[in-house]
Amino acid sequence: MCCITVSYFPLRFIKAAVFLFSCGLIACAGISMYWAVKAKRMPVWVAYGGYLPQNLSELSFLLGLVLGSALLMLFILGVLLVTRAKHCIVTCPYGVMTFGIFIAYYLLGILCLAAGFYGSEAIGDYCAGQDLDYWNRFKLFSFVLALDSHYVELDKQLMCTDLCPCLPLSNPLLYSNYTETVSTKIFSSTLGHTSLTPCLSDTDYSTRWNYDLIAYMKQLELRYSCTGLCKPLVFSQFSNYQYGPNENACWSYIAKELDSDMGKMGYVFLSCGSFVFCAWFCQFGLCFRDKEEKAIREHIRQKRVEEREVLRQALSTTNESVIQQHSNGPQQFPNLQFAKMDSEMSPSRSPKSNRMEGKQQQYRGKRKIPITVPESQMQTQELKQSVPQTPSKLNK
Repeated sequence: MCCITVSYFPLRFIKAAVFLFSCGLIACAGISMYWAVKAKRMPVWVAYGGYLPQNLSELSFLLGLVLGSALLMLFILGVLLVTRAKHCIVTCPYGVMTFGIFIAYYLLGILCLAAGFYGSEAIGDYCAGQDLDYWNRFKLFSFVLALDSHYVELDKQLMCTDLCPCLPLSNPLLYSNYTETVSTKIFSSTLGHTSLTPCLSDTDYSTRWNYDLIAYMKQLELRYSCTGLCKPLVFSQFSNYQYGPNENACWSYIAKELDSDMGKMGYVFLSCGSFVFCAWFCQFGLCFRDKEEKAIREHIRQKRVEEREVLRQALSTTNESVIQQHSNGPQQFPNLQFAKMDSEMSPSRSPKSNRMEGKQQQYRGKRKIPITVPESQMQTQELKQSVPQTPSKLNK
């Protein structure tokens, strides 16, 4: 199918396409490495990837670097492929590597898209109380449960407790609608804090926390001013609560980040895979076209060899006949060597006959009558010219 498709395009066009796609692999390599490093540094990837069957953050980081390095090698092979240095050492690795990298990129892209989509759906259904039995069968749902438990445990066990007391409120009127919640908190003017960040590593609960999740929760609070997964918590945990109570839950922002950030990563990997597939497709047609071109070149070369052999035989035959003709020339015309003797021995013409011949030539010149030479005389002159001059016995 690929061979039939690419056979409609000129060979130069296919070579140019392979070269352009090979050059584009450098851009794909750079993009792949960039997103691999970014996946390692994004808190949502680090926090969410650890709850998947395969750590998606580590998998994206390692595969992004490996595939990016492989694309740089493919660029070199692609440049060699469009030159005359074609060999199975070049064509076979290029075809196998492009197809393998295409499959790896597509699988990684599909995993990222699926993880982002199902993660956002799981958070939405959890906060809405829908299909909980369905989501319990998936390991990614443990990320939602762990995130919610961290919010609740930090608020109950650590925030404004005896382990981590808070400073007294500078403006109690801001919390006038949350008097019941404020009454359960402990405040201290000497040991209090404005957030629970200093208390995370100084308590007996420090080994209970997933610090990747905490880093992601802190980023969410600083970026979106939200605390709590499904319901907003009154006290901000990682920012100064003196500015007022928190009124936003984070589940919608988390679902949006999972869907958008992981979706972008998935689309990037799918785009790189599609680009690599185009390079493989063109190389596949170039390989078949090279076989056809090689057969045509072999046929033309064989035909030229045959023509040269026929021409050489014809020239050798002609040379032999010419040599034989020259060697047998004097024997074929034995009386020619006496032609000069006869001309020398012929009697000289009289002055009267010479004058008559001159008048006839002048008269013919005025009437523009061509002077004809007898055939016998012309044949005699041609024979004299063809036969080599030999000294006669009379001249001696």
